[in-house]
Amino acid sequence: MKPEHMLFGLSLKGCLFLFLFGFLTGCTEKHPGETIYQNHCSQCHGLSGQGFKNLYPPLDRSPYLSARLNELPCLIVYGSRDPGKTERPRSSRIMPPIKSVSRAELPTLLEFLQKRWSAQNIQINQSKLDTWLSSCKT
Repeated sequence: MKPEHMLFGLSLKGCLFLFLFGFLTGCTEKHPGETIYQNHCSQCHGLSGQGFKNLYPPLDRSPYLSARLNELPCLIVYGSRDPGKTERPRSSRIMPPIKSVSRAELPTLLEFLQKRWSAQNIQINQSKLDTWLSSCKT
């Protein structure tokens, strides 16, 4: 067999392997907001957004991801010292400010949170985010 044919055969087998590996492992492209969430939010809310007992609320169907989405950037950037202001008043923890999330990362994080735990799909650009953040009561 000629070297060119061997190379073609190996290339074809390699492509087939990568396709099947990706298909069988459910290979999907990771949303960029998922990394932000994992690095800054999952310690309290969990990798699956399940929360932790009454200390940290779950994110699935959270009003902050639907009816109160405009308040979420304030909660992330400035936190809340009022446990009654968080989703579950009986929660014994306050929401600390997440200073490690940059303003540039916020729209990506909010988009990921909506896609993962809400039926909302509101596009959030920097202008909308700035408007929401300017209305924060700190």
